Amino acid sequence: MGSPAGEEGRRENEGPQREVRIGSDFGLGRTEVTVGEYRRFVEKTGYVTDAERNAGGRQGCYAWEASDGKFDWRAGRSWKSPGFEQTGEHPVVCVSWNDALAYVKWLSDQTGQSYRLPTEAEWEYAARAGTTTARYWGEDPDQACRYANVGDQAAKK
Repeated sequence: MGSPAGEEGRRENEGPQREVRIGSDFGLGRTEVTVGEYRRFVEKTGYVTDAERNAGGRQGCYAWEASDGKFDWRAGRSWKSPGFEQTGEHPVVCVSWNDALAYVKWLSDQTGQSYRLPTEAEWEYAARAGTTTARYWGEDPDQACRYANVGDQAAKK
């Protein structure tokens, strides 16, 4: 877990690289929770997200804005209106840790199965797909668009 000290783009809080043990009794969904799935949760429970309540002294959610080309806290932005077009099949965005916890609790109650958020170690293990490289496809960050859903030069437009 973590990244080697010499890894390009490494942040101070991403190290030191170390070995951790994780249990084999966890799983992750094949895809992110969709807008449609999250909408069903909200409709059934009346849940209001942190972004909609401006919780924690922040207005809206932390989102990209094309007009200034950066991420920042954006008043009025939420999972319902993230600032770009989405369908029910897109991954839900602008949800906080609290919002995600509320969703998995509801999902557990609805299904009778036990759902939780992954630990940081579990998420990193899954994201690296069993590799020891910086990214599951290798070390070259310029290959991201071939392997991942990322913002690229088209996002600047």
